[in-house]
Amino acid sequence: MGRHARGIHWKVSTLGLLVVLLSSVAGSRPLGRTIPGETPPLGIRVQSIRGGDVRHLSVAGDAAVIVDPGSEILVAVEPPEAGGDWAPIQLETLPPTSALAAGDGPGRYRLRAPVSGGTVAVALPCRVRYRCHASGRSFGRELEAPQSVTLWVCVPLPAAELRSGRIGDYRIGEYAPDVTRPAFWVQVPRGARWAHVSGNLVLDQLLSRDPPGGAQAWPHYAPIYYSLIDKLEAISAELIRRGLARRPIHCYSGYRSPHYNEHVGGATRSYHMLGMAMDYIVDDDRDGWMDDVDGDGRISISDAVRVARVVRELEDSGRVAMGGNGVYETARPMDPLRPMSASLHTDLRGERASWGRHYADPETHDYSQVTW
Repeated sequence: MGRHARGIHWKVSTLGLLVVLLSSVAGSRPLGRTIPGETPPLGIRVQSIRGGDVRHLSVAGDAAVIVDPGSEILVAVEPPEAGGDWAPIQLETLPPTSALAAGDGPGRYRLRAPVSGGTVAVALPCRVRYRCHASGRSFGRELEAPQSVTLWVCVPLPAAELRSGRIGDYRIGEYAPDVTRPAFWVQVPRGARWAHVSGNLVLDQLLSRDPPGGAQAWPHYAPIYYSLIDKLEAISAELIRRGLARRPIHCYSGYRSPHYNEHVGGATRSYHMLGMAMDYIVDDDRDGWMDDVDGDGRISISDAVRVARVVRELEDSGRVAMGGNGVYETARPMDPLRPMSASLHTDLRGERASWGRHYADPETHDYSQVTW
């Protein structure tokens, strides 16, 4: 073989070896790494029965329900909606991994909650077959992916579980003798913190923040009321209906333990310490600050007042639980273009109360009253 022919033979052989190596590497990757986008999450529809009341929850992804001991729970796993680059074409439900679940038709389960307080995770596994349609073109490529959603079944613990300011290893702090303490506590394991308790709210938004000086041990505990969750969802829906918001409100401070409430300078009889209050803002752009709700070109307490008046209308009409509504204006010294911001409070005290406060310096607790 001539030198030129040997050179051609070497190049061809090298190219072939390279193709083999590349094929081997590609073949060793999980299929999900070689195709675009992430598959959409499974849906879960839950119907829980608490003391004769029936609640419905339909979300994409993990869900949490708070139920009475021994309550019956009906669960249906639903195929994901088409999203991104993938369209589901077949859903196969698998036998549940928890002894709590019993098959009641394909993808449907009938559960019985524990009779003692605590939280149980019920895994509902499935296999889903998807077709890729990236860039608007169908590649005829399919993926069969195992997926699972988790239902967290929460049976509240009685207040007697709070001993020496703690439940287990979780520090709550001491309630003053003349301050009402919650009647029950919901256990929230770390894995449950992002589970939906409603269409737009997750358990984490209802928990007390960690106290200064370090993270708390898990599980966490909090009193959680569906009447507050329903009120917040109704506020979101009404603001969107009226064109005052495009997205659900951002809820950021629900329950406050006595220890944390003292740290943030909360009222000594704060409804946050009962789990019956929430602070929130309208934040469509998700920048962490109140939006210009009233459209006057600036952010001020008037934006919060505009929202609070909507909440008052909902209360007066009986569509949500009656309670206190507060508006707050705070300075933003680090942003000269937007020097002010605002936020709101709502609670379940059962009677009308309204207040407004302007904090000239958000680092202190000095304020002036604002009427609305």
